Amino acid sequence: MVDQETAELDLRKRRTASLTGIVRENGVPLEGATVTFKKGQASDGNNPLNDEALSSMMGLLNRGGGGSNRDKSDEDGIYTLSDLPSGNHSVNIRHKSRAMPTTMMVTLGDGETRFDIELSMTTLVGVVRDSNGNPVAGAEVSASIKRDGGSAEMRQVSQMMAGMMGGMGVGGSKVTSNGQGEFELRGVAADVPLEIHVSAKALSPITVEQTVARGETKGPIQLTLRAAGRIEITVQEAQLFAGVQAKFVGDGADGIDPVSTVLRGKNGTLEGLQPGTWEVTFMAMGNRNADSAPKQTVNVIAGQTASVTF
Repeated sequence: MVDQETAELDLRKRRTASLTGIVRENGVPLEGATVTFKKGQASDGNNPLNDEALSSMMGLLNRGGGGSNRDKSDEDGIYTLSDLPSGNHSVNIRHKSRAMPTTMMVTLGDGETRFDIELSMTTLVGVVRDSNGNPVAGAEVSASIKRDGGSAEMRQVSQMMAGMMGGMGVGGSKVTSNGQGEFELRGVAADVPLEIHVSAKALSPITVEQTVARGETKGPIQLTLRAAGRIEITVQEAQLFAGVQAKFVGDGADGIDPVSTVLRGKNGTLEGLQPGTWEVTFMAMGNRNADSAPKQTVNVIAGQTASVTF
């Protein structure tokens, strides 16, 4: 540009893509399904954090951001996403009645792309009982895709993240067993190894592996929870972002994941602990060396509460 002269500026809106279609479940339009656009292709599954939780977090972050990357299907199952970039991307579909989100790949060109979403009715049913064979009412049951690799601690973080997102209404759904201990996980991922997580008050949580064929209703599977103990934690000085982690070191430790909790003030509780010996570690901000963190060994007895002070 030259001083004192007038120049013309030609502004042209970048061409964008849009995505629209119908969400169906078992061939029937599904109302209230949340469809979230995710830029780029989905994870290859090597990330130890599970994709369901990450996709759910993306949906939460997109909430309130203009709505173009996220829509909810209407009574006819129709959804529309606008102002999207062209290329290879993915969409994540969630519904409150389905146990797990579904991720699908989609290729967008300039202009409108029609993409109908067909969700299968792959279902897992089962019964939760205690060690005496009595049905457990109110047990929480959820499912996630099994990921190879990663430490037990990372698997726990993954499950905690999925649980947090589900509690915010943006993840998969936990179901609760009825008075006969029965549950139904509808809409689980098909033809892949699943981890079924089961927990109930005063009982030790368990995780079992299942695979369900597409469109199959599998079960009822029988799940048994055993009596658990708990540890009450007290610290002498309250600290911000402090927590404790318990690692089972007794007989048969393989396959038992660590249990963690964040302290509120000076107190916290570790629930659902299998009877036996646990190593409890106090974790606080600034302590980056886990080996030097304060630890105590505690013997947990079913139905009883042990106490630890740091």
